[in-house]
Amino acid sequence: MARALLTRIVRGSIAPAIAVAFFQADSVAEIYATLGYLVPIVSVISMPILPRAKYLQTLIFNVIGICIGAAMALLGIWSGVEARKHTTPPGSTASYNSSQSAVCAIWLFFNIYIVNTIRAKVPALQIPVMLYSIFTNVAFTFGPLFATVEQGESLVKRLLIAFLTAFALATGVNVLIFPISCRLVVFKEQAAYLQAIRGTLKAQTVYLQSLESSDMFASPDGVGEDSNGQESGTDSREKAPNVVSPEAAALKGAVAGLRALHGKLFADLPFGKRETAWGKLDGKDLGEIFDLLREILVPLLGVSTITDIFERIGERRGWIKTTDHRDRTEAWEHLPIEKKMEEKRVWNEVMKTLHEPFATVTAAMDEGLEHVGVTLELLPKPKKKVGDDLEASDNNPKPGDKDFAKYMDQKMLDFYAKRGETLRQWAREKGLSQAEFDKANSRRAEPENFTPDEASHRRDQQQLYLILFMEHLVS
Repeated sequence: MARALLTRIVRGSIAPAIAVAFFQADSVAEIYATLGYLVPIVSVISMPILPRAKYLQTLIFNVIGICIGAAMALLGIWSGVEARKHTTPPGSTASYNSSQSAVCAIWLFFNIYIVNTIRAKVPALQIPVMLYSIFTNVAFTFGPLFATVEQGESLVKRLLIAFLTAFALATGVNVLIFPISCRLVVFKEQAAYLQAIRGTLKAQTVYLQSLESSDMFASPDGVGEDSNGQESGTDSREKAPNVVSPEAAALKGAVAGLRALHGKLFADLPFGKRETAWGKLDGKDLGEIFDLLREILVPLLGVSTITDIFERIGERRGWIKTTDHRDRTEAWEHLPIEKKMEEKRVWNEVMKTLHEPFATVTAAMDEGLEHVGVTLELLPKPKKKVGDDLEASDNNPKPGDKDFAKYMDQKMLDFYAKRGETLRQWAREKGLSQAEFDKANSRRAEPENFTPDEASHRRDQQQLYLILFMEHLVS
């Protein structure tokens, strides 16, 4: 990160350094006079560090902005000169005219108000608005000094030369010294996206494995429960809130980083699609890749909600204090704290059966993502280590190999073959046969009139739906 920041600082300082250096020549100083300081300032504000397509689009808006600013400055200067002519007594030689100053001030305040309103309404015009403001502010500040329109035209001409010179320096730096394609930015973000997905899958695997032994409804030690695991108070709302496990926090952090990267790629993709380039992928291909990445993002976001689901279940059953001071406990769903350990045991056993199929599909997805990155030349191809068994490598293709797609298909078939074991394990824990479960599933009850059996059936349904939810998210 420090290296990237240093690179941006160096790239941003090249244009103003050139402007300051060439201003040392007398012939250059005679052209810009006292307005030469604007050249390095404007060359920085025009953002030469932007990727090429973004910069060229911004450059067009910048040129249009200062052209409008020049027209507005000439109008304001002309109205100021006219005010001087109509308010100066005959024969007066005074250089200052209060009416001219007032007119220029009104134009200045009006422009400041209008351009800041536009900047608030259209944030994409922030840089052109800044340059427009600098142009008009300088013009209207000098406006009260002019006795004729020709003097104002001379100032506006010098301002245009200074601004356009700054744009030329910034363009040269952007295109010739540090050329960066928007497609290169998109490709780097796609590579980072793939790596972020792989990191999220690893965090997801660690979290699901932690559920094999941890208490997903746990409260802080010594708070809300006594040493025997019983409630220390009569009101469940007095118990402490749930503490997020390190595995759950790591999963949420990985998903948050992935979501931020998705937003950045979404913003940069249109520029990469518009830019003309010579390569293997066109704009349509970039759009399809982004659509596929978005389809991967949706289930990953769903997996991160599992922690919230367990927390909400604990709140509704009176085991966890609500974080927003609202009582979510429900009479039909409320269970004594003694039932918590049984619920935990059931979930631990269920997650143990999910371990092997989840590990299989996660490893397959990780290798598949690496294969995609290598095939699209976004990630480097893994190097073969010295001493690798060539025969074994033929049986197990590596990411980037020609036959890796067939190997992935077999991996997915293995996962689907083992997926039903989780539901069978859950049914065994509940002591249900298929016929008994179908019969129980056909019962209906009013929400406000649950019998103990119906409430137990409803809680079993919740467990079943959550298991199916987790399985379908990873498949």
